[in-house]
Amino acid sequence: MSYTELLCVCLLYDVLVACRHPDHGMDLEKAVASCDQHLPIILLAHQPQAAKEALDSDYNIQLVLSGELRACWFARCLLVA
Repeated sequence: MSYTELLCVCLLYDVLVACRHPDHGMDLEKAVASCDQHLPIILLAHQPQAAKEALDSDYNIQLVLSGELRACWFARCLLVA
């Protein structure tokens, strides 16, 4: 069994980034579009503001990990791991 059969991990852009990059705003529907809604979803959100909206949605989001990160450190950690 592969990890894709157990859960879905998706990334949600920053709530405020749309001011500078209109095509990269917070879009929960787009973030979870490739997830099987029968599987638990772990959402990686740039800002904690996104957590309430995500958890209040109809999507099967079980866990939101968020925090204000500088200089793309989270992305670098993912590349190393």
